[in-house]
Amino acid sequence: MRLAWLCGWLALGVTSLSAFADDGSSRRGSGTEADPYQIGTVEQLQGMKDDLAACYVLVNDLDASGTAAWDGGKGFSPVGDPAHPFTGTFDGRGHAIDGLKIDRFGQITTHIALFGCTGESALIRNVSVRKAFVKGCDYVGILVGVNQGTVSNAYVFGEVYGSGTFGGLVGGHSKGLLSHCSAAVVVGPVWVGNHLGGLAGSNNGGTISDCFATGTVTGQENPGGLVGVNNGGFIRRCYASGNVASSFGGASDSYRRGAGGLVAQNQGGGSINDCFATGTVTGPGGLPVGGLIGMNADKAVVSNSYTLAGRDNALPGVGKNYPGAGFAECEAVTAIGVAFFKPRSGPLECWGTDGLWDWALDDGPVNLPRFTSAFCGVRPGKKSAIQAGGGTVVVDLEDGSRIVGVPAVAEIEIVSPLGRIRVPLKTIARMEFNADRETVVILLANGDRLSGVPALESLKIDTAWAKISVELRHIRLLTVSKPVQE
Repeated sequence: MRLAWLCGWLALGVTSLSAFADDGSSRRGSGTEADPYQIGTVEQLQGMKDDLAACYVLVNDLDASGTAAWDGGKGFSPVGDPAHPFTGTFDGRGHAIDGLKIDRFGQITTHIALFGCTGESALIRNVSVRKAFVKGCDYVGILVGVNQGTVSNAYVFGEVYGSGTFGGLVGGHSKGLLSHCSAAVVVGPVWVGNHLGGLAGSNNGGTISDCFATGTVTGQENPGGLVGVNNGGFIRRCYASGNVASSFGGASDSYRRGAGGLVAQNQGGGSINDCFATGTVTGPGGLPVGGLIGMNADKAVVSNSYTLAGRDNALPGVGKNYPGAGFAECEAVTAIGVAFFKPRSGPLECWGTDGLWDWALDDGPVNLPRFTSAFCGVRPGKKSAIQAGGGTVVVDLEDGSRIVGVPAVAEIEIVSPLGRIRVPLKTIARMEFNADRETVVILLANGDRLSGVPALESLKIDTAWAKISVELRHIRLLTVSKPVQE
């Protein structure tokens, strides 16, 4: 069975790299660091299985939507497996791979992603994988199934499903480094799930630095907004803003499971430093549930980290600190504000020292930071799924979360002293709620100002990771972006 799925891609008629390297008109690389193979088609991307130790570069964006029909509907065949991991270099050069499809849940399949398994010498960087759908049995992710090397400046959005360890960017992270990566994903729901996270299902002794995840994580055992289980790993300068939900039926101390806004389970001497989480976390009674960490055990530590207080379920930062665990410095605050990131005075000042975070700070709660690097997200000047309808809205919520997407309405109606006024969304620069949470002030693009009570109770938004409905009472600020120019 394993041999069949490992070799099934041959039935696609994929051209090997050695064949397309010389197409009779121009040379397309030799696979060395100085002269890497140039990937310009999805078939050539699949052909990386021919040489797992070579160097590759993307030379353009790829439309991978056709992979949905490959291999009888199983889609793209992962590059590398535990016996033959990918050990080379893949540089996306800022390009995107759109519409990747892998659906191999019906078999006993593990290590399911664009790269099934990477070795310690592997380097993957500067790439976006967007509108992806990936489904498998264990160690499932959009970019890497199990990563043992280095992944940097990578961004993914889409859907990931599994039944063991799975996450948005990588399924399992081991030994290596994830740096300046982000994920906007729907992870789960599934009926079985041991470790699942918005960025990574598990972190076993690896380092995750300067990363974030948003979206939703829904499963049974150990769901975390960023990482499911941190087992002896190091997580620093990271945050998660997505909602997390567990339906674990064996909720009790004997099972040592949890659910957390950032990490579900921190154990084995794991270390979490300078992090925060803003999403809502829910789980059954008896399960350790925390705004930042579900459970902390086995000499693991949490330092200088934060979660939001005042949410409906009034969660503690750490759901449970077990005997034998290290210290857990996690403070519940009403907002992650500007003062947190001020040099020489803010508790999270270390975030700003490398110049890779884009703050867009104002005088209220912080607009959740994004990377200044063009490779970690939608690149300026490019149309994306969430921009396809024209202008986008940036919605800043009271809890510090941020949502970006295309609204389902073309106008907002307000009741004002002048009567009912329909305000076209394209004319609005920003809409801000007053302290009474009922009236708004709308600043129009031409400088005019209007105030009144919105006739709309909720706003439906098509985001990169889901279609959602946001009640207006939860919105602090709404900003309308200009439509993308052709």
